Amino acid sequence: MLDRLVFCALCAAAVLIPLQRHRYAAVFAVLCGASVLLLLSALDKRAAKKEAGRIRAETARAIRLEKLLMLPDEAIRAALNEPSLLFLRSEHPSGAEILAALRSRPRVLAHLTDPAEIEPLIRAYSPETRLLDADALLNGLSLSCTEEEVDRRLSFASKKRRNPLRFSWHALGNRRKFLLLGTLLLVLSLVWKYKIYYRLLASLCFTMTAFSGGFGEQNRRRNFANFLDKREK
Repeated sequence: MLDRLVFCALCAAAVLIPLQRHRYAAVFAVLCGASVLLLLSALDKRAAKKEAGRIRAETARAIRLEKLLMLPDEAIRAALNEPSLLFLRSEHPSGAEILAALRSRPRVLAHLTDPAEIEPLIRAYSPETRLLDADALLNGLSLSCTEEEVDRRLSFASKKRRNPLRFSWHALGNRRKFLLLGTLLLVLSLVWKYKIYYRLLASLCFTMTAFSGGFGEQNRRRNFANFLDKREK
C-alpha cells in the first residue's frame, strides 16, 4: 500500500509542476492522484480475481486427476467402451515403461504426459495405437469436482502453507510502474521547460523501482490467504 501511495503522490506532483501558477493547481493534482489510486485499486482487484479463478481451476483439475488415478483400468475401459485400453499412469514415463505398455499392442494408450514424450516410440513400434491424453480421459469419464471440494482443498493448503502463491499486482507490476513513470518523466524533461523538477521526480521513481517490491511483498503474501479465508467463511 505504501508504494502505491508514493506512486500516486509522484503522479500528482508531475501534474502540479506545470500547473503551479494555476489557481486550481492543487485541486487538479489531488484529482490526478485520486484517479490513479482508484485505477490501481481496480486493476488490483481484477488481477486478484483472475488469479484466484486460475488457481481454483487448477485445483479442480488436480482433484479430477486424482479421482482418475483412483479408478482401475477395468472401470476406465468399461466407461469408454475400449476393451484394449491401457492406462500409462506415470506423468513422465521412461522409455522402458512405454515399450512395456506397447508390448501388448493396445488399441488405445491413455497417458498423463506430454504426447511429444511418447509419440516417437508409438510411431516406431505401434503406429496403430491411438493416444488418449488426460483431458480426453477426464471428459470421457465425466469426472467432476464440486465447489465444496475445491474450497476444502484450498482451505487446507492455506492452513498448511501461509506463504501463498503470488500473483501480479496489476498489469505493470510493482517495480515496473515506477520504471515506466520515471522514463516518461525523463523524456518530458528533455522536451519541456521544467527539466530540473521532472528529472528530480524521475530520479525518485528510479529509486522507488529498487524498493517498491519490498514494500508490497508482505501484502502480496497476505492477499491470497485473506481471499481463501473469506471464501471459507
